[in-house]
Amino acid sequence: MWQSNKLVRLDGIEAATEIEALALNDNGRLESLAPLAALPKLADLSLSGGIWTKQETDGLEGLAALKGLKRLQIRGLDGRDIDLTPVARLQHLDELDLWARDFPMEEVAKVAAGHPAYLEALLDLPDYPYRDEYGRCKKCDATKTQMFLKRRKFLWCPNCDKAGLDKLIATFLAAVETARRNLDLPRQT
Repeated sequence: MWQSNKLVRLDGIEAATEIEALALNDNGRLESLAPLAALPKLADLSLSGGIWTKQETDGLEGLAALKGLKRLQIRGLDGRDIDLTPVARLQHLDELDLWARDFPMEEVAKVAAGHPAYLEALLDLPDYPYRDEYGRCKKCDATKTQMFLKRRKFLWCPNCDKAGLDKLIATFLAAVETARRNLDLPRQT
């Protein structure tokens, strides 16, 4: 279901009990995801915005009931006021693709606390894939790495920005530990 400003409620989807995969992309502000709980075969869910717009929702609480969910993608969501605790508690996911740039760091820390593979992927610091003026450091010509925990800065020179990047990662890891304790999540290695 995509690009329908009129789609704001999922009431009635309960009748489609055979749905295994569902993509909700660039629709109206979704009031509740709770009706998805009636889809026992739902294994793959994607929530995403459009090219120029963010998908809005009143919250992700409805995800908690999706015990059969194996893959979750959340991209381009207006996450300024979204609590990611329901995502952190989805311990049965095989794949999680959540754009950290859409959420405050404290919310991303909750997800990282519940999903060690997601934490590892965030801290992997991949190289910026483009060799344009933004992809190389103007001071030392190093290839910049990507870290999406600060809204305005996501490209970091591993040499010139090392101190700032190390501080950001330490702050984030402390937030992950706090989230793990506050949500009473098991410590996973």
